[in-house]
Amino acid sequence: DGRLGDDLAQIPDEILTIQAAHNAEKHLLTGVTTVRDCGAKNMTTFMLRKAVMMGLAHAPRLILSGRPISIVGGHMGYFGTEVTGINSCRAAVRQLIKEGADFIKVTATGGSTRTSDPLKPSFQPDELKAICEESHNTGKHVAAHCASTQGMLNAIEAGVDTIIHAYHREADGTQKYRPDVIDKIVRNQIYVNPTLH
Repeated sequence: DGRLGDDLAQIPDEILTIQAAHNAEKHLLTGVTTVRDCGAKNMTTFMLRKAVMMGLAHAPRLILSGRPISIVGGHMGYFGTEVTGINSCRAAVRQLIKEGADFIKVTATGGSTRTSDPLKPSFQPDELKAICEESHNTGKHVAAHCASTQGMLNAIEAGVDTIIHAYHREADGTQKYRPDVIDKIVRNQIYVNPTLH
């Protein structure tokens, strides 16, 4: 409804789960057969899936990441999984998989979150690599929010499977298309979800 995620995170999980059920049913009734959710607060979408399995709600097939993995104070960190260091990164992946994550969402750069900078990478390269390694050890796909060129380069080096947004923006905010970055994406067979809007 136009509110920032920082504000939505203040809404109780129970209300967000009901809202998710309402939105999922609207999608289903308009012919959408599959929804991929790239980051929800706490257990809200996992509870929606459970409600669907119990026959309490109707939804398209749900492919869920659960909470996005973020640095402390980073983009979407308000939804629940903020990490620091390699061990914390690995533990977050393991916890999400235990809870039922179909794939892992990581915020490789800042974004619209008030305490983050979309032009700067979030994680240290070794942290991002640990997230990818741990995910791939269990056969899980990794999707990375990337709002800058350096964020994309870090995500490619770490071994992500999908780059979300893929904004070609330099550290000073200028837009500069980089064919070398695209070549690396193609060579590594990484999907790009440009989220056109």
